[in-house]
Amino acid sequence: MRVFVDEDTGSGLGKALRAVGVDGDYVGRGRSFGTGVKDEIWIPYAGINRMLVLSRNTGILQSESQRGLLIAGQVGIVFLPAHLSSIDLLRLVMKKWDWIVAIDETEDRPFAFRLTQYGRATRLLL
Repeated sequence: MRVFVDEDTGSGLGKALRAVGVDGDYVGRGRSFGTGVKDEIWIPYAGINRMLVLSRNTGILQSESQRGLLIAGQVGIVFLPAHLSSIDLLRLVMKKWDWIVAIDETEDRPFAFRLTQYGRATRLLL
């Protein structure tokens, strides 16, 4: 499993996941994409590399072009709550880690889910 953490989610989550051996990338200094990169650039990268995206930016689904890139790239994405602190966000991801791995392995792509702060998942239409 490979994970991509976008800039809206923050590099802290990406760094923490890499620190425990999760393969993946995140937006940040010294990474594949530096801060300020447009979503239209990293979405195709995530699709080509079959990465599961973790994002707080549900606006991606409101943009026809960005949604189209998710679909065309066969991207799997999980939207995380925007209001959680860094530590609470990490706790949520770790609490739901087995589920995240399972959807990456079993769901047909493209797919999108939203996680609540309590860990409830809802499938979103692309």
